[in-house]
Amino acid sequence: MTDRLYYHDSFLYDFDAEVREVADSPRPALILDRTAFYPTSGGQVFDTGWIVFQNSEPSDSAGANRVRVSEVAETEDGRVGHYFGAPPHDLSSERLQPGTRVHAQVDADRRRDHM
Repeated sequence: MTDRLYYHDSFLYDFDAEVREVADSPRPALILDRTAFYPTSGGQVFDTGWIVFQNSEPSDSAGANRVRVSEVAETEDGRVGHYFGAPPHDLSSERLQPGTRVHAQVDADRRRDHM
């Protein structure tokens, strides 16, 4: 089960978490131990934002250690999936496995627009 930080602070936009699972089917996604990203629920749309891999080397000009979260949805078993529009190369690498620490940033403007 994912610890849902937004229940305690709806203005939390940055947080640290640990990767619990890297899913690639049917679409690439990360399951984190905790999240401030709100999934689609009760008529409110999902948050978007970024996930930064903390154990990466400094980002190159393409932002290789930062990926865009394009959708957030609850899984059937109550976890929260963070989905990507295109699979980042880091999802299949040794750098991103269960136990990897990440820093996440919710798109604050989008969240406030939908509150």
